[in-house]
Amino acid sequence: MWTTRMMARAGAQKVLSHEDNTLFFVWNMDMVREFAGILKKAFPPDTLHAYATKANGLWFIMEEYAKMGLGCEAASMGEFCQGLKYFDEQKMVFDSPCKTMKELKLCLSKECLVNLDNFQEVDRVEQLISESSGTVKANIGLRINPQVGSGSMGIFSTGTATSKFGIPLEDQRAEIIELFKKKKWLNTLHVHTGSQGCGLNLMVAGVKAIVELADEIGDQVKIIDIGGGLTVDFTSDTWKPDFQEYSDKLREQCPNLFKRQIVTEFGRSLLAKTGVLVSRVEYTKTSGGQFIATQHAGVDIAIRTIWAPKDWPLRISCFEPSGNPVTKEEISTNLAGPCCLGGDILAHERMLPQLSPNDYIVAKDVGGYYHSSYSYYNLRQSPALFIYSEETDELTMARSASTVEETLSFMDPK
Repeated sequence: MWTTRMMARAGAQKVLSHEDNTLFFVWNMDMVREFAGILKKAFPPDTLHAYATKANGLWFIMEEYAKMGLGCEAASMGEFCQGLKYFDEQKMVFDSPCKTMKELKLCLSKECLVNLDNFQEVDRVEQLISESSGTVKANIGLRINPQVGSGSMGIFSTGTATSKFGIPLEDQRAEIIELFKKKKWLNTLHVHTGSQGCGLNLMVAGVKAIVELADEIGDQVKIIDIGGGLTVDFTSDTWKPDFQEYSDKLREQCPNLFKRQIVTEFGRSLLAKTGVLVSRVEYTKTSGGQFIATQHAGVDIAIRTIWAPKDWPLRISCFEPSGNPVTKEEISTNLAGPCCLGGDILAHERMLPQLSPNDYIVAKDVGGYYHSSYSYYNLRQSPALFIYSEETDELTMARSASTVEETLSFMDPK
């Protein structure tokens, strides 16, 4: 994997021997571009691929995607405003299920796509349209819950019978169709069946249900937003299922989707395998016969892995301060994190080469949803950010770690 070459470069550049580089992310920008290119090839050229900002809202990711012609999906006003810094209005999608009147007024004034979550939100938009004398720039859609069931991880399944997202299709199909008849400003249907743990068949079933609804409504539906999803394999370098496989299944089972403008909202499947988290080992010890290596990646930066280690396992590689792989005999290892929590363990009883203080571990597949889930727990500092080019073997710091003073400002008066 590219991480071996990257760590050799980090050792050669003295990145690993620098006192302050205890924890840092690295993104392979060649892979960022490669995966986005694969996505674009899998769908029609006019598809708007609005990547999910929640996966990674860093400026250099946004700049790269904007250059490639992708769009940006936002689930909050913060994400929406961050996206507007780098993307044209026409390439923005706003999906928050909890928009305020102020937020609705702002996004309706932009040439973006706004997806509404419920009938009450539709009423709010009707009021704003009336107050603006009908001068609304945005495309306006309705999020539908296809109620097609759950994947293997219920918390990430949004197409269940009782999902908090969207208007339930089986429960209120007639009301949805009638709403489109009355609200001619509605021109989009939106669906997102889920993400991690949702298989392709479930994803396709959700889209198929919405395409059939669009066909029933008629030509008023100009756009179908199929959301994101696609499960990531956290156990290997394998990148399956891929975007082409998904697109092929959609063409086979719901061909009428491709007669309308398509919007996608992929995040984890675009970014997970493009990033790693590098952490320095500070101490080692044995307790109750279990070898423990204490390092700097914990619940403040890897919240999903810490709280649900079986669902979000991270592959680990081990390196010396020189950047060369650790070659010692493997031993059952608990990778302890730095936070004040007994369960702050990044990897449990993992067979790893025996680590020593100042060695480094590399946690893989963290290009999405790890940096963006950073918390201020224990007032630890956010990690430094590096970008790497596999093609040129260049490793560059994009931003240094936050300082203690910057972290404390979150708790201090403005």
